[in-house]
Amino acid sequence: MSVENAQQIIARCTKLIKTEPNLVEPHVERAFAYVDLKDFRRAIDDFSTAIRLMPKSAEMHFYRGCAHGEAGNYRRAIEDFSVAIKLDPDKPNCYFNRADAYRSLGCHQKAVADYTKYLGYYPRSADAYYRRACEYGELNQLREAAADFTRVIALDPDDYASYFGRGLIRLDLCDYRRAAADLTVVIDNAAEQYPPAFAGRGDAYVSLGEYERALPDLNRAIELEPENAAPYINRGRVYGTLNDKEKSMKDFTRALELEPDNAWAHFCLGVMYFDAEKYKASLDEFNAAIKNDENASGRYYSLRGRTYNLLDEYEAAVADLEKAAALEPSYKPTYFYLGYAYFGAENYEAALKAFTHYIRFKSEDKPLAYYWRGAVRMEMKDYRAALKDFTKALELGGADGERYFQRGRAYKELGDYEKALADFEKVLKLAPDRPEARNELENCRRLLSQ
Repeated sequence: MSVENAQQIIARCTKLIKTEPNLVEPHVERAFAYVDLKDFRRAIDDFSTAIRLMPKSAEMHFYRGCAHGEAGNYRRAIEDFSVAIKLDPDKPNCYFNRADAYRSLGCHQKAVADYTKYLGYYPRSADAYYRRACEYGELNQLREAAADFTRVIALDPDDYASYFGRGLIRLDLCDYRRAAADLTVVIDNAAEQYPPAFAGRGDAYVSLGEYERALPDLNRAIELEPENAAPYINRGRVYGTLNDKEKSMKDFTRALELEPDNAWAHFCLGVMYFDAEKYKASLDEFNAAIKNDENASGRYYSLRGRTYNLLDEYEAAVADLEKAAALEPSYKPTYFYLGYAYFGAENYEAALKAFTHYIRFKSEDKPLAYYWRGAVRMEMKDYRAALKDFTKALELGGADGERYFQRGRAYKELGDYEKALADFEKVLKLAPDRPEARNELENCRRLLSQ
């Protein structure tokens, strides 16, 4: 309706209302004209008059609820839609509009219930499925959200908003291949409307380990949205994997300039410092990551614990690694570094348990774990068990000077000087300039000659 037509209707209805104030029709007609002019306050006043004249009219409550919704009065809108439903439970549009009002208030579960009720009347409503999908997403019911986006696409194969939504949901579900496929449909058909699709597909390719495919998408995402931290973080991860540390750290730093409290960016930058053996800088970043993520994962604590180990701060390392193990008990590296931390803190019983737990896992690092468990048993003066561990470390990991040296010490403590002598000789073949091995060798010769 044009402004001129709306104004004419308002003038005519106002004149009629002056002479017949209890007629419902001119109040309703004028209310609709006010709605067209976006004068929702006056529209609500006219619908309220109509309700006073027709208090049992579900329709009038529905119309006033719509006006309240347009005005942003969502609670009042919900009240009117609820009254309308009570007066006439078989009014599907009341459920749909009340769902919209709940959605605007962040009452996602109630919105889902009302959209579901509406879909009972109109099972082919793509709009209702789309909105319910969005609400499922807010509730972190990701599979339900993906299913609803799929229903929309089945009803309308050109609904690129649903491809985009489903692609992002599939990212959260770690279904990276299908996420990339959905976002490719969006990029090929509606890239201008959905710039974040490049960042999303880049994220999927990073997670799939397809870094060469990820880089062009992340570069494009940064061109389109230079103030968005996410593509910088993912590009930083790509550069880190490709061993371009300078570019990687530059991207993480830029992400933190945009979002200083971004825990993931702090963590990623911390990893780069850790790999560069800049442990104090790494610790600062891990501290910031944990501070800014109230649901920090066990990996965050595990890597900070490793950093404390390398800074010889074993009590702090133990605290972090114990927390990491509690948060993610299946993350096996934690137990190895926890054993090391206990060893540094001279808590040998706990160290023994941690290394034993780690050895139960299938791992390429088992030789090292056997070595450190052997070192723990040496401190506990359980030389026979230590000997077995050092031997196992050598069997699994091959010739190693340190392992021969420690096994030689175990043989010596057990009084088997000939075998100790043989191990110290092997150490010197591998590392001729190792004085402590030469000293032990001479001690063994002297003991054998007595």
